[in-house]
Amino acid sequence: MTLLDAGHRPAVSGAPPDTSRDRRPPASTTALVVVAAAVRALAAVLAALVLTVGIALLLWAVTPASGSSPLPALRAGAIALAAGHGMDVRIGDATLTLPPLLLGVLAVSLLWGAVGRGRVVPAGVGQETAAILVTGILHGAAVTAVPVLLQPGRLSPDQWWRPAILAWVTVGLATVVRGAALRALLVRVSPSWVTTALRLAAVAVAAVLGGSALVLAAASALSFGAAAHLVEAGGGGADAFGLTVLSLAFLPNAVIAVAGYASGVGFDIGAGHYSPFGSLTADLPGIPLLAAVPDRHPAGGLGLVALAVPVAAGLLAGVVAARRLASRADRVRAAAAAGGSPAWRSVPSPGSPPGA
Repeated sequence: MTLLDAGHRPAVSGAPPDTSRDRRPPASTTALVVVAAAVRALAAVLAALVLTVGIALLLWAVTPASGSSPLPALRAGAIALAAGHGMDVRIGDATLTLPPLLLGVLAVSLLWGAVGRGRVVPAGVGQETAAILVTGILHGAAVTAVPVLLQPGRLSPDQWWRPAILAWVTVGLATVVRGAALRALLVRVSPSWVTTALRLAAVAVAAVLGGSALVLAAASALSFGAAAHLVEAGGGGADAFGLTVLSLAFLPNAVIAVAGYASGVGFDIGAGHYSPFGSLTADLPGIPLLAAVPDRHPAGGLGLVALAVPVAAGLLAGVVAARRLASRADRVRAAAAAGGSPAWRSVPSPGSPPGA
């Protein structure tokens, strides 16, 4: 008897079966799964709202000129949550169209962490799909309803689909990763190179964002003096705290901008365009985070180093493809699909005649 067979040894006659390894929750009805998904969606919105309102109340408490009533801070927290979900909000005569992605990352983290938790877990493709649909609908409705009720006129309710899509994508991916039915279905109907392509895309995106974050950290360290000067010019004290919170809220936006810079495409801020091959500078707001924006034409050493980020990400994805796929054609398919190229359609299958 081998070691593998020992794990499947039949139970001794008369002894109770060993169920210590079977910790799966009992099967639930679809109605119960839908109710649990609705509760999790509303709980995620409430947790995010508590955090944004808490930050707004902290800013109100440390700012002497903010007034005696905390109601504007409560409204600001709800508006900030909607903006973090990609919704356009009106601030005075202007419209904020650039979402503070840190708040979006917060919402994604809360939604992702709720999938597969608790005693009521979806079982089967139908229940997992129903949980995803209900979560997206209620999440979008709740994120839209709170600021509309607290302060009408700041955003249009017909934008509810933006936070809903964010929830659908997040919960859908989390269900595929953590669940069983949808993942098994995708694995069954997809060729092996498709699943590998998805892994390659995830590895490449993570590598690009990680490398971009390192480049941003280096640029911020080199421009620390200029950033400190902007903080001092802002008035110090509560104003400095507000500028710091604002910079943190848009930190993921800066990482994505650096990724665009590293790719050679560049990024735009107002009338300015910044690229390692040449920048058109413009006056920028006095936000400490923007002190890291390059002002050289052409780029200096750090800008050239940034160009290595997508190359390193591609090499890493290639190593993963070589280890997971034995066929060269499948490797080319997976790499092309992961890179968003339609070239995978023209790659022949192993053993197929030329031109097939």
